[in-house]
Amino acid sequence: MRLDKFLKVSRLIKRRTEAKKACLANCIKVNNRIAQAGDEIKTGDELEINFTTKILRAKVIEIPLKNIPAGGASSLYEVIKEIKKGEDWNFNKNNYEFRAIFLLYQPIKEVFNQWKIR
Repeated sequence: MRLDKFLKVSRLIKRRTEAKKACLANCIKVNNRIAQAGDEIKTGDELEINFTTKILRAKVIEIPLKNIPAGGASSLYEVIKEIKKGEDWNFNKNNYEFRAIFLLYQPIKEVFNQWKIR
């Protein structure tokens, strides 16, 4: 089954188009590899989904043949680890995202300092 279809059927992500967008944004990994929406999912694969408020690691237990009721959706996967992002989220200076944001901010800061009205 395709990754985007599995994420929708398992209700890890609400819509298939959102799952596809998350794959394009490199927010989903399968077995520690950045995944694409069309990648095939098998039983035993480990998914890592980087949401805006949390990071979810889950193991695929079962692949359904078609859509299933909402009550049975959670039986398709097992949550391995869930890390909540919040105010205590630890960004160190070696984190690439932190550095990218910092590098983007620096030129903007210099422009604002040049245009500062006294």
